[in-house]
Order: sequence, then structure tokens, then C-alpha cells
Amino acid sequence: MKPHELAGDFRLEDVWAVGAIHTPGAGPDDFPAVLDAMLGLDEPGTQRDHVPSDLRAATPVYRTADECVLELPNRTVHAVVHLGWVPAEQQLRMAVLVKPNGLLGRLYLAAITPFRHLLVLPAFTRRWENAWLTATSPLPGAHYADSFSRSVDVTATAEQWARALFGDVPGPAETLIWRGFLGLRLSRGASPETVAGWRIVERGEHRIRLEARSWFLTGNLVVEAKDGRLTLSTYLRYDRRLGRVVWPPLSAVHRYLAPGLLRDAKPRPISA
Repeated sequence: MKPHELAGDFRLEDVWAVGAIHTPGAGPDDFPAVLDAMLGLDEPGTQRDHVPSDLRAATPVYRTADECVLELPNRTVHAVVHLGWVPAEQQLRMAVLVKPNGLLGRLYLAAITPFRHLLVLPAFTRRWENAWLTATSPLPGAHYADSFSRSVDVTATAEQWARALFGDVPGPAETLIWRGFLGLRLSRGASPETVAGWRIVERGEHRIRLEARSWFLTGNLVVEAKDGRLTLSTYLRYDRRLGRVVWPPLSAVHRYLAPGLLRDAKPRPISA
């Protein structure tokens, strides 16, 4: 059954494939787990705080092994949201079909059109990705998470990639953000047990996890290098209320810089 068969008089408003909802670490059969993390569909009676507010009233129409359709009526529009699972790419792809409710609905759709692709959908998908990443975070109780990846044609261990990304010791920009703004307690000087001052808490050929703490937050950086892809994931837990104030504006800078870090990284052999 296709969504347009359920909503023949609806119009297709968006197909969100470019910049799709990424779910790193999800396996081919993890679609139910992804939905639970992002939408809380199997959590009746819970607050589902991580779910975008517009979707908390969504009603599942049907769900299969690789797709789900949600119905969402409100005062302005009657929407049908289709989520399709692409396991090979660890992605959800979303299509939205809408039917405006009278004049108010038509005015609403006209008003948000200029901002939908620029602001609304990127924020929407980022919240869903954050829900998945925090649900699968190696850092217990994480409040923030993001993940960036790119294809690579260089064979190197995760630690070699981590040192290529951040260096053996933090540079001036990293020192300003990590020590200055976040107050992270970083090790001084190069060491085989640290990367850029972050302590290595998990080390393997394809994955390395780094940790650093301040008095108000704890951070993890996870670098994975496997099957021709390099992935950098960041997890933060706010240990004091100040973390909720300090990190959100800095996170925008972080998300802007992270793709460039991945693009420019060139691994070198690790000295004995």
C-alpha cells in the first residue's frame, strides 16, 4: 500500500531525501528501533520529550519492515507523513502529503513555504537525528548528539583518523572552545593515551572514543573508520544547568566546522 492510495486528494508537499535523516550505527533490521528512538511509537503514556512537538499527536496508520505512515490532523492542515527505511545508507527518507483545512490552512502553507527548506525541515530532521543518537549514545544520559561522515579511500585505523582530525595536542581554536568556553580539563602535552588532550576511553581498529569533562558537562568524541567511511560523532551530557546555556550557541559553530574537519583530515602513521 502506498501513501497516495490512502490520501488520494492530498498534495505532495515535500520529499526530504537530500540531507535525509541519518541513523549511524543502525543495522538493516533496526527500523523499529529507529522509530522508537525518534517517535516513541512503542512508548504509550510516556512524555516523548525528544519527539518534535508537531508529531506528538501523530497516529500510526500502518508500519512494515521498511516503511511507516503517520496521520497528523490539526487546525491548519491534515498531513500524512511517510517514512521509508534505506538500510544500506543508514537513512530515513520522508515524504509529506498535506490537505489544507480551508482558508487558514492555505494561508499557513503559503506563509511557511519560503522557510520550509531553509529552516523548518533542517531543524526538524536534526531533532530526529539527535533523538536516535542520544538513544544509542555511549555516554549515559547524553542530552546532545550529532554525527557527520564522508567516504574515504585511505586505509587507516580510527586512532590515526582521530589524530588527523584533532592533532596530538589541541590547537589555538580548540583550546579556546574546549578549555575557554566549555572548561574541559584536557591533558597537557602529547601522549599515547590522549588525543588533543582528550582521554582515550575506548580503542579499537575501527573505533575510538575520547572523553573530557568540565564541572558542568561531559563530552565524548567517537571516530569510526570502516567500510570506506569516516564518521565523527559528538555526545554531550549537561551535568549542571549551565551546560544547557553554554553549548547550544556553540553547537552551531561545531556543526559548521565538523564537515570541514572530516574533509581536510589526512591520517599519518602512529609513532611507536
